[in-house]
Amino acid sequence: MSYAIVTRGVYYAARLISRQKGTVFERSDYDKIQKVYTIWICPSPSGDNSNSIVEYGLKPTKTIGQVNEPVENYDKMKIIIISLNDKGMEGDNSIIRLLSTLLSTTESVEKRKQILESEFNIPMTKEIEEEVLEMCNLGMAVELKGVKQGKEQSLLESIRNLMKNLKLSAEQAMDALGIPKDDQAHYAAMLGSNN
Repeated sequence: MSYAIVTRGVYYAARLISRQKGTVFERSDYDKIQKVYTIWICPSPSGDNSNSIVEYGLKPTKTIGQVNEPVENYDKMKIIIISLNDKGMEGDNSIIRLLSTLLSTTESVEKRKQILESEFNIPMTKEIEEEVLEMCNLGMAVELKGVKQGKEQSLLESIRNLMKNLKLSAEQAMDALGIPKDDQAHYAAMLGSNN
């Protein structure tokens, strides 16, 4: 599993807690903080992390002495990372199998609907079928976004390499790579934000 997902989960959970100040609690009335959850679904996890559900949270580690703090005082965030099966719809866990089926980009919509009916007893009414199609389209959108981000990162790395090794300006490097003028401002902004 990419550790970036875990750190993002922690970051967003912390932001959800900090946003409660002024709405859920005032000043230093921290005992009113409500527990937050972030759930991350990784459709194509890296390494050996497929078919897994990992839960992260806060828990005390007693170093010296006995302290009996009530759980509700520190158990304020839960980060759940669900890593699906990158080989499609195979899987032993029913939650992972269900999500892998819905978000699959390798199986046809008809095959996925058949699995949902036969394995999960989800009747394909018109309303549910529309929702399944929406989820199936979400799977394709997630994959396309990942491909686009991968291409962008690859191009950014190429631009940086040309700038560093050939001492080119960002514009010269983008021209050398054949990046259209209309897209160059986008990459220039990304270069600036990554410095």
